[in-house]
Amino acid sequence: MKKIYLTILAVVAGITLASLTSCRMHCVRGSGNQITENRKVGDFKRLEVSDSFKVIIKQDSSTTINVTADDNLLKYIKTTVSDGKLRIYTRKNMCNSGEMIVKVPVRMLEGLASSDASEITADGKITAQDLYLKLSDGSRITLDLTAKQVTTHASDASELNLKGQGSSFNIELSDGSKIYAKDFVSGSSAVKASDGSYSELNILNSLNVRASDGSIIKYFGNPSSVHTNNSDGASVQKAN
Repeated sequence: MKKIYLTILAVVAGITLASLTSCRMHCVRGSGNQITENRKVGDFKRLEVSDSFKVIIKQDSSTTINVTADDNLLKYIKTTVSDGKLRIYTRKNMCNSGEMIVKVPVRMLEGLASSDASEITADGKITAQDLYLKLSDGSRITLDLTAKQVTTHASDASELNLKGQGSSFNIELSDGSKIYAKDFVSGSSAVKASDGSYSELNILNSLNVRASDGSIIKYFGNPSSVHTNNSDGASVQKAN
């Protein structure tokens, strides 16, 4: 167990050091003068965000997104749609810049992906059918969500915050990632957790867990069926 935590810390430290070194050597410095640019985008159902952006989504039929950043950096911020997916990313390393905020209207949503310490939050409730959430590299997603099925894959110390409701909630969690979803009521949940990850869930009917490496799954509610397969210090706990 100790070796696993040390390995995770070493990887995170290595990534951080490499990023800082690269930023110092090759970066574009922000002017400090923030402006907002409106951009038209095509239809999309999936959103992928990287490069430390703060993205605010809202269920809306508009096709215009708002990008706020230092004026000299806007030309390096890419917002492209291909095969039904909107990608938000940068073409340059940016140093000493202010927050980069993108407001995105979504009509129908099937997937969100966040990486590189980016953050996705929702302005108001989001309604979807089947929704896939992917988080990595210390990123964060926060949603008030109503969905039929939610599938989540979180790694690299990422964090998911959910409230609302769903029929099923399937989770794969690793590398010290966390899910806070005690206010997200789901009918059933299947969880695979490893590497010191942590989950708070609220389950009505059935919970199926395979956990290892000191991971903790804490569940609220009174599911009639709870099946667990734990190893290496992992635990499943009924919350009071």
